[in-house]
Amino acid sequence: MASTDPITADLPVFPHLDLHHVLTGNLPLKIQVFSRTFTEAAPKPFVLTDRTNGSVFSFFAPYHPTGSRLANLPSVSNSGIVTATEPGVYLFQITVSGGFGVVVGRLQVHEKIEDWWFGNKSITTTKDSNFAHAQPSLYARFSEHPAAGTDAVGDITGHDYIDLTSPSPNVVIAPRGRLRGTAETTAPVTVSGTLKGTTISNTLPVRVVDHAKPRSTLTRVRATDVVNHEDQVNMVFLAEGFEAKDAQLFDSIVQRTVRDMFEKPRHQPYGLLSKSFNVFAVFEPSEQQLVTCGPRVVDKAGQAGRDFIGRRIPESDQSSFPENSYSVQQLVERVGLPQRGESRNPQQLRDLWKGQGLTDFVEGKATDLVIATWKEHQAEGFIEASDTFYGLYLGRRRADRSRFNGQGEPAVQPPASDTPNAPRLKEFINRVYEFYRVDGHQTLELDPRRHAPEVYASSNATNPGDFILGYLEGLRLSEPPNPPIGKNWVPDDTKFRKSRGMVAIIAYDPLLGGTAFNQGTLTASTVGRQGKVEFSAVPGARPVRTRTPPPVLPANPLGITEIDHLVNKVAHEFAHSFNLGDEYEDFGGDRQRDNDPTHDLPFDNLAKLTFLHQGAPPQDRKLNPDKIKWFGVPRMRVSGKLLVPSVPLVSDIFEVTVGTDDIAKWVQAWKDNAKVTVRDFSTGADNRQLPLKATPSDVLTNLTIATRPDEKQGTVFLQTPGPVAQLPVFKKGSVVFVQRTDASGLPVFVVDKKVRDFVADPSPANQRSHGPLNRNRDTTQPFGKREEETDLPIAVPGFVPPKFAYQMVGIFEGGNHFAGGFYRASGECKMRGQDKGTTNDADLRGMFCFLCKWLIVNLIDPAQHAPLDAHQYPRA
Repeated sequence: MASTDPITADLPVFPHLDLHHVLTGNLPLKIQVFSRTFTEAAPKPFVLTDRTNGSVFSFFAPYHPTGSRLANLPSVSNSGIVTATEPGVYLFQITVSGGFGVVVGRLQVHEKIEDWWFGNKSITTTKDSNFAHAQPSLYARFSEHPAAGTDAVGDITGHDYIDLTSPSPNVVIAPRGRLRGTAETTAPVTVSGTLKGTTISNTLPVRVVDHAKPRSTLTRVRATDVVNHEDQVNMVFLAEGFEAKDAQLFDSIVQRTVRDMFEKPRHQPYGLLSKSFNVFAVFEPSEQQLVTCGPRVVDKAGQAGRDFIGRRIPESDQSSFPENSYSVQQLVERVGLPQRGESRNPQQLRDLWKGQGLTDFVEGKATDLVIATWKEHQAEGFIEASDTFYGLYLGRRRADRSRFNGQGEPAVQPPASDTPNAPRLKEFINRVYEFYRVDGHQTLELDPRRHAPEVYASSNATNPGDFILGYLEGLRLSEPPNPPIGKNWVPDDTKFRKSRGMVAIIAYDPLLGGTAFNQGTLTASTVGRQGKVEFSAVPGARPVRTRTPPPVLPANPLGITEIDHLVNKVAHEFAHSFNLGDEYEDFGGDRQRDNDPTHDLPFDNLAKLTFLHQGAPPQDRKLNPDKIKWFGVPRMRVSGKLLVPSVPLVSDIFEVTVGTDDIAKWVQAWKDNAKVTVRDFSTGADNRQLPLKATPSDVLTNLTIATRPDEKQGTVFLQTPGPVAQLPVFKKGSVVFVQRTDASGLPVFVVDKKVRDFVADPSPANQRSHGPLNRNRDTTQPFGKREEETDLPIAVPGFVPPKFAYQMVGIFEGGNHFAGGFYRASGECKMRGQDKGTTNDADLRGMFCFLCKWLIVNLIDPAQHAPLDAHQYPRA
């Protein structure tokens, strides 16, 4: 992002996108729609521009009988005031003025509010002279309307229904119920809230922390060169959801994680590159254990005879359903969430859905079992938020959606009528039902109720004003002279920084979750891998749910931590910082977006059909091998890293310094008259490396070693085949190498020549010509939902596969969360399934594929290419 032009981050809607309006009590609901932008010239804060006036709100009543779903709908004035006439559930599309795109959400209309409460036991906000960060969650009980299908309890955070007051100048009440900290507190400030027009009041303890103040609290875990920390890759581990009593627990978890990550073969190439890493840790206690759970979960026993309590709404697990059945999540995406108190039988519901004009609804996949399970996916209350130091949460609330599909997504014109085959009806239903679609995996990222909207947009933005980045910038080593290590983790979107993203926030939580976020500047992982939320109901009339982890016992000193899983997850999440994308599959079929044929995916280990496609028509799915960016990645027999920039000497000779440690291999290369290549270190802030650049300023090939290398100075003199008008200067960190060759002297690449030739072979006998190599070509379901545990390749004529065939480097379909339309290099990889296989070193399914190893090595220390190739390239 080097441009100074405004960049649209997203389209936030306040108070949020799962709204509640009441008809009595004089409590008007005002919706505000904003575009959120920033420029590189002034990257913080974001600029919020009100787009409400002129935006178009289009409503739809999904629970009304077909034919009347467009009748008696709510409306929104130019100033954002909602008007409604009757209780009900309504989906809506907002067409944002100015051509910015569209947003979808839900509005529930009730008669009145009967009770309310805080969704937090306590909350921490950060000291900030400009912006209010923490926003307490507020929940209400509404009057019951069984015929309308409305929820009895809802999220009224930011709705301006509650008057908040603070007795201290240290905590200032800002618009939308946010809390601005003006001074760090030693004791909590008690904030009070009262439902307007009533005497129903509650209180909340609020603490203020100065996250940005300098701290000399950074401790070594595994540091090889602290003095030259800017030339190292610096990792740091942070504690989230650990109480003060858990300091030793956190330390034990970090020590074990780091040891395994750098010492177990399963996590290579971290061990190979260990001399390039410094590892640190810093412990900050949270007020409560565990992190906030974002999505609602089933919280009461149902009638189906199965225990769904604690399952996320909707759960994505398909293992308990027949192969031809929807999962609950797939059903919800097509038909919506069940009405409160849904009592119709499966056939009645199937008959209903068949006549609603729903998108992609297949009656036969809505089995009795999945419908019975779907009906049980309801919640009476909300799980209480956790008061943690950095303000992370697991999974997203439906209320937190901020944009449908991205900037510029065209609106769907609402249909004129709700009659069968009415023009645009099916398209409009498909649009507003986007509200029901959720991520296939559980994220762990910044909670927008703990981070001010002026400095936090979404996980896809760098968010340079976020207080966690300010906290990192203030970190210094605890040992004199206390060097400012923390500045290594502050991102700069205009240039490469070695330690960008090397931040692991370890969350003490038994639930499965992990994400690389803030555009690759932070990672977070939970210590557990459970899928079911364990909670208890707080006694009383209010449906408050709390979570408490089991105690740490001597027999289990790491508590709820599943250490092998945690190490796998940390190694995976850190790899995102090297521009590696997720290769696993959450959804069947192709993603319906990413249709730009001029740009490939930015990740170096993934590619997309619409870019690789050989030509029209796209339905044939033929790939152009020349566009597969990893087909040109070389294998190396001898390799070195430039320790200083190269020095031109004469028109055809220049000097490179590789150091004295491995100079003997360059002496031998000189004796062998080996051909040498130098490739410039070339990557931007995103660490993108592929496709490899091929201009003379980026790479010189067919070089010879002019004289015997200087073994005392560690220098090599390279000569071009002829005079060059102007020799380029190769940057520090560039790679110099001798490419491996085959028996006939031809250069060897990470994708074997026989494999490349097979993919490119146009002969009619090759049924896989210009296609992927997966043995199983079913992309209708995510691979993990099918029978096979491992994605194996077909046999390639003349090619002897590796001992473990899934290690073969070629091209396989499936990745970027979808079974179709995206491609990766190998059958298995840590980016595809970090927990696959076992910790047994003979089981390689949870290791990085060779391409990903090559990319990590090339970025951190390309001198290790030759050892990597010699010992880790998959061989027969």
